[in-house]
Amino acid sequence: MEVPAVLKDAKAPAFFRANLALAYARALSGRRVHEEALEALKLFTPEQTADPAAYLFHRAVCEHALLGKADAAKTITRLLGQALDSPERYKTVGALMLLDMQTWKDKDLGAVARKMGNIERRLELARGGPQTQKLQKEVVLRLDELIKELENKQKKQGGS
Repeated sequence: MEVPAVLKDAKAPAFFRANLALAYARALSGRRVHEEALEALKLFTPEQTADPAAYLFHRAVCEHALLGKADAAKTITRLLGQALDSPERYKTVGALMLLDMQTWKDKDLGAVARKMGNIERRLELARGGPQTQKLQKEVVLRLDELIKELENKQKKQGGS
């Protein structure tokens, strides 16, 4: 639940810490623990690692999964534009994430579904604390709003 202290230890060489953070983030990302993976990656820049493309890819995956549209788009754009030697799979998945995010709207049913997916992921990781409860309340409020909008629309159509 917390980034290891060794990654924040300024006494250890930055190259060592950056690459350890990348390996740590890759492992966490594979287990869908995106919060700590992103936190570890944010301690460093891609240029501090031996594999900048992997850094950018895994950071983009975390940002996308955590619904950080602007941050993910920026990271993916950098991956596609600057990491020219990155593996084709990174470029393809990055482009697919960009295309996916272009369809995202802030207050539609898809946004509710994405947020519910994030809640489900957090609950699977036994993270049912205040952050998950906040997300759940946001989902319920938005669903209430959508229901009221539909009821009002139906009343207007029924009354005319």
